[in-house]
Order: sequence, then C-alpha cells, then structure tokens
Amino acid sequence: DGDAARGEDGDPLFSRGRNRGTTIPSGRSGEKGRDVKRILIADDDESIRWVLRKTVTGMGFAADLAEDGEQALALLGKNTYAAAFVDIRMPGMEGIEVLERVEARKSPTRFFIMTAVRRPDVAARSTRAGAAEFITKPFDLSRVEELLRDVASEASSRELPYPPGAREDRGSER
Repeated sequence: DGDAARGEDGDPLFSRGRNRGTTIPSGRSGEKGRDVKRILIADDDESIRWVLRKTVTGMGFAADLAEDGEQALALLGKNTYAAAFVDIRMPGMEGIEVLERVEARKSPTRFFIMTAVRRPDVAARSTRAGAAEFITKPFDLSRVEELLRDVASEASSRELPYPPGAREDRGSER
C-alpha cells in the first residue's frame, strides 16, 4: 500500500496537477482565530501601514489594515484582534476616539497608540481610553517586535490557564 500518497491517476498527491477541477474544502479551523492571531493596523499613512504589516506578518500574525478611524471601528466590530496599532491623528475620527468607542479598557485587544508628537495630555487621555502602550513615530521597529512578542506570549498563556501560586500553597500548611 505504498500507493496511499498517490492520486487516482498515479500522480503524487502533492504534485502540481493535484487540483484538477476539484476543490478540497479546507477545514476552516483558523476562522475562530485560534491558530493565527490577528493584528489591526490603523493609520492614514500608507508607508506606516506597509512597514507595520510587513513586521506583523513576518512574525506570524495576520494583519488587517484600516486607513481611518471609521474603517478601524468597523473592523474592530467584526473581528477579534490580539492587538491594534492605532494612529492618533487620522482623518474623520481620531485614534483615541476609536479606543473610546470600542471601550478598549474592557477589550481583550491590546491597543497601541501611535503618534508623531508626544504630548503628556494626549498620553494621559490615551491611557484613560485603554491604550496599553504609546509609540512615538518614527518608531523603533525592534520596540514594535518586542510588543508583538509580548502579545504572542500573552495570547498563548491565556489559552493555558495555570493557577498562580498553585505549587507554593501546598507545603505552606505544614
């Protein structure tokens, strides 16, 4: 039965001629967002979206792009994101307003606010709105990668709940 890996026509299953008119439905397991963590990138500057998308996908995340606050809001309402990079200054709706509208404080998504001008009042308002981090442009990509690594490890640890201090408690009664 060494023929198991061959199609009816004797071609190895992984040959190019494999999909002759038949579509193999992929088990849509990734749809629940369990396998690939999604990251939202909201910025009206195309070069920033491009650089962030490249960084995000290079680290194994799926990236969704929004060029203004309205688009960001629509995507946030539709999908679950592990994190979102949101520019503070966008046409129409500003980044902070996006955070306020989606109630970022209660959301499992980690929001990173991006800004070209670091102002204390804005930083305070972003934090109140639920921003986890404030990134100043032009940003350091290694910092962005660091934040994404945190998101990745945080997301995977959330899937394996381990009661904190469970080991230490046992011996303490003696």
